[in-house]
Amino acid sequence: MIRQRLNNEVPIDDVEKDHSESHITVSKHEKKDVTRFTKFLSIIVAFFLGRMSSSEMPLPTQEKVMQYPERPLQLFSLLKDFNTGTVNMKVPDILLKNATGAGVLIVDIGLDEGKEFFTSIKSGYEVVGIEANPKLFEDLSLHCTQIPTCNVIDLDQTSLPLQREAGQSYLINIGAGEKEETLEFHLHGPVSSFTNNKGLSRAEKKLVKVVRLDDIIREDIFLLKIDTQGYDFFVLKGSQKIFQKHTVRQVMIENDPFNLGCNNVTTHDVVELAQSYGLACFSARKESDLLPVCRYVGESVEGYEKVFYPRPTYSNKFGYCWDDFICINVEKAYQGGFPNE
Repeated sequence: MIRQRLNNEVPIDDVEKDHSESHITVSKHEKKDVTRFTKFLSIIVAFFLGRMSSSEMPLPTQEKVMQYPERPLQLFSLLKDFNTGTVNMKVPDILLKNATGAGVLIVDIGLDEGKEFFTSIKSGYEVVGIEANPKLFEDLSLHCTQIPTCNVIDLDQTSLPLQREAGQSYLINIGAGEKEETLEFHLHGPVSSFTNNKGLSRAEKKLVKVVRLDDIIREDIFLLKIDTQGYDFFVLKGSQKIFQKHTVRQVMIENDPFNLGCNNVTTHDVVELAQSYGLACFSARKESDLLPVCRYVGESVEGYEKVFYPRPTYSNKFGYCWDDFICINVEKAYQGGFPNE
């Protein structure tokens, strides 16, 4: 997704230049913009320097977290530390850092070849990988068994929620969604999905059990990664209790407008749900890697959705204009409020 940031044009009347003293009087409009930018910058500084922690401020009540659907929805174009979305299947930089001894938990939903999953384990993270594709799971399991700290979970012999051991990672063959059910899964390489779009109509199908992430994990999460080819919204819906009762520090979620549309879901729905959990979301895909057809103006969900109006069609616009959203928890982890407050 190419994001073009426009400079705020200030009317000439708002800026008065005093030639005798050679200074500029800043308008109230500009001062307000500076104040917003300063608050926004404080969140980013806190994110990178780790100066804000959950111990510094009291945790919010559940009622406060659930107020956020009423906020104006926004997307911001910073947080390049994750450096994701530049190349499909590229491992985000944050997972390449040495986390040995940190004991932080990563939950990876939608592994495909497992690059992020295995890279995170190598970096020292404790990882729970959830993959619905039974064919991919065979290769993932083989790789997992070759790593001393990686455990393949047999759900016929293991009850949920998962009881983790320190220093261990886990691989589970199951789908994640908003409720427990059995769904038809379409097998077609890296685009395999529960989403039933025209392109997967002839793909091989398997029945796969689906559970809520709430039923698998009941503890704090350092990074929640969701990449499920248009089913991401439902995965996030099935994580409500985790966000209410625990701290999910940051979320990386793919935004695939075509497959979302096939599920009657929009980008607006995804960001609205994320904000209801106390998350502030940023667009992470770099402008130089996108086609001109993906360009849009303004940091807003409405501006983003105009690119995809009318409903999904089979065109380059929907084939290439996917994006990654990086969301940070400004309620429980990076407390400081939303950038526009």
